[in-house]
Amino acid sequence: MDRFTDAYNKARDVVSQQKFSTEWAKFLKDDVRVKSLLAPDGPNYAQADGLDKIRKKLADDSHNALVAFFVGGGTADTIVEACKNDGGAGRLDERAATIKMLKHLYFSRKRGAQDVWIYSPPKSYALWIHEEIVGAEDAIKQKLKKEHEVYSSKEKQYMCDALQLALKWSLDVCAKLGDPDEKAKAMVSRWFADEDTSDADLTKAISSLNEGFKKIANVANSNSLIFSDEPIDRNKGGWKDWAFVYKSEKMDVVYLQGAFLKAGNSGKLWMCALTIIHELSHRAVGTSDHRYDSSGLKPHKTRFPHAKAIDNADSWAYFATDLAGNLSDSDRKKTLV
Repeated sequence: MDRFTDAYNKARDVVSQQKFSTEWAKFLKDDVRVKSLLAPDGPNYAQADGLDKIRKKLADDSHNALVAFFVGGGTADTIVEACKNDGGAGRLDERAATIKMLKHLYFSRKRGAQDVWIYSPPKSYALWIHEEIVGAEDAIKQKLKKEHEVYSSKEKQYMCDALQLALKWSLDVCAKLGDPDEKAKAMVSRWFADEDTSDADLTKAISSLNEGFKKIANVANSNSLIFSDEPIDRNKGGWKDWAFVYKSEKMDVVYLQGAFLKAGNSGKLWMCALTIIHELSHRAVGTSDHRYDSSGLKPHKTRFPHAKAIDNADSWAYFATDLAGNLSDSDRKKTLV
C-alpha cells in the first residue's frame, strides 16, 4: 500500500464486506450512507456531510456518560466498540482503521462549485492507515489515540486558497491564448522558445498550452481532486520537498509536503498555487520534470531546448504565474537563467 487510492479502496472493501456494531452499522448505512460516500471512482461530494456526522458522533459518544461508563472514555474506545461485531467476519483492526481514515478525511468547499478533499491523518503515522493500525485491541487503541494531524486548519484553508488561485490562472491562460495578442505570444516565447524555435513551433506551442490548461482547469475545478499526506514518503525524507503526484494513480491526488506548507505559512500563496499547477500539469497533460526553477528555466538550444521546455512542468507553472501578472521582476530574473 503506497498511495491514497490503495487506502481508499481498502476502506471501500471494509464497509462493503464487514459488519460493524449494530448501532454503527445502522448509522453508517442510514445517516452516513457510507457505501455511496465511498464511490468507486472517489469520494462522492453529494454525501460529504457524512464525514462531519462521523466526527460528531465520535465526539458525542466519547463524552456520553453512559457510554463512557460501559466502554471507557475517549475516541479510541468509542471507535473500537463501534467496530465490534460479535464474532462476525473480518478484522477489528481493519474496521477501526477505516473509521479512523474517515475521521481524518475532509471535504472543503471554497466557493461556488469548486471542491477539494483533504486527507490529513495523524502526523505520527509512518504508514498508510490500514498498515499502521494493526494488531490486538490494546495496540489498536494506542494508535487510535493519535490525533495531531499532518495539516493544520490554517493549512487546509490556504490549500483551498491556492487551488482557487491556480484555477484562476489556468482560466486566464485559456482566455489569453484562445486569441493571443503580441504580449501573450511574447510570454510564450519567453518561457518556451530557444534560439532556433520557429514561428510554426511557437504557434504549435500556443495551441498545446491552450488545450493543456483547459485540462488543468478542469481538474482544478472538479469535485474529485484530493490533497493528501503520503506518510511513507514523509518519513523517508520527502517532507522537505513541495508536492508530487503519481501519473498512473486512478484518482486525481496531489500529495502536499513540507515545503508547500512552509511557503503557505510564510505568506507565499503564489508559490503554493504555482506548485499545484506544476503537479496538475503532470496529471492532466503528462508533463515531465526535465528541469526545476533552481537550475534555471530559460530556454536554450543546447542546455534546455524548446522540445523539453514545452514538456516541462515547472515551465508551465511559471508561465501561468507570469502571464497572470503574479511573478515579481526579481523572481522572474532569478528563474530565467
